[in-house]
Amino acid sequence: MSTSELRPMTDEERATVEIWYETFREGATPRWHESLLRYVIVLSLAFVAANLTNLAALVLLGRHTIWGYLPGVVLVIALAWIRLRRESVEANPQVVAYGQALADGQVTVQHYTVDAVVLVQGVDENGASFPDTWFLQVTPTRILVLDDMEIAEEDAVRFPNTDVAVIRLPATSDILRVAVNGAYLAPTRVRGPFNTVEQAPDSGELLEGSLEELDTLLCKNELS
Repeated sequence: MSTSELRPMTDEERATVEIWYETFREGATPRWHESLLRYVIVLSLAFVAANLTNLAALVLLGRHTIWGYLPGVVLVIALAWIRLRRESVEANPQVVAYGQALADGQVTVQHYTVDAVVLVQGVDENGASFPDTWFLQVTPTRILVLDDMEIAEEDAVRFPNTDVAVIRLPATSDILRVAVNGAYLAPTRVRGPFNTVEQAPDSGELLEGSLEELDTLLCKNELS
């Protein structure tokens, strides 16, 4: 069984979204580019202001030189580049989505009642380490997929659990965290990591089927 509700962000959740927003914003607009372009603009303006009389005299005398036009050309290029970089930030879907999420200040809380759990371990025979993946039977025909990275630190010792709450951003479905409210529920099965014909579903995904057919579902997921 599952239910869903909308509620205001907590301060901790807002801080997480702010980190995501700043991370994608910095990726879209490197700060050193902005600083360099501002420096070029200031120098160009200072050069034009200091040589305004000389430039005017050159124009009146018809003595056009590349040095007379260079500051203006540099200024135009710099302004155009800044505008393009700003537009790239505004067009970045993650920046837009997280900015909107911060403005809305809301999260979706999805409550699930868990009947059974299977754990797929993240460490393979070569010692490579990946997050453990949990498969939670939340209805007779639906399996919720979660990985260790989504579990709130304070709830890790009580996970898996009979009552799980998945907190997401409404617009993007990004998982902020997973909280628990019920009793500890031991896995009915613990198996090794995904093999070469299987593919790990995304955390937060809902698979159609039951845990008894999980291995087959993972192979079908890879083929689809």
